This record gives sequence, structure tokens and C-alpha cells, in this order.
Amino acid sequence: MDRRRIRIELEENVRRTRDLREEAWARFRAALHEAGSGIPEPDGRDRISLAARRFNHAFRESARAHDELVEFIVNGAPLAGQGEESQ
Repeated sequence: MDRRRIRIELEENVRRTRDLREEAWARFRAALHEAGSGIPEPDGRDRISLAARRFNHAFRESARAHDELVEFIVNGAPLAGQGEESQ
């Protein structure tokens, strides 16, 4: 795969993971808002916990995508496994 195409794919991945992170953040904030200022009921705690885990995962994926793009820009090579058909 040529360098231009790799960079385009890495940039698309950054945008995609950013959008997923922002969506997960919005859902987490909504779960907190639903709980109000009091102690949430058990199902409310579960919703907050699930939303927090999903946001954490989306945040890590977004950071990984940024790292891959930076690695490519700085060192001229994708991180191990990037740009291969297996991903």
C-alpha cells in the first residue's frame, strides 16, 4: 500500500474513533444527567457504569488511532499491523 493511502486510512481512523469517543461521552453525560444530583437507583448505577466503560474504551481507541497517525508522520512507518489486510 502506498504512503498516501496509508495516511488517508490513518486520518479516517482518527476521525472515526473521535466520533465514537464523542458519542460515548454524550451517552455518559446523559446517564449522569438522568441520575440527577442524588444517589442513582441500582439500574441507574449500572447505566452510568456501562456508559463509563464504553467511554473509556472509545477514549483508548481514539488515543491509539492518534498514536498510529503520529508514528506514521514522524517515523514514516505505521505501527505494527497497521495497513495490513488483517485489520
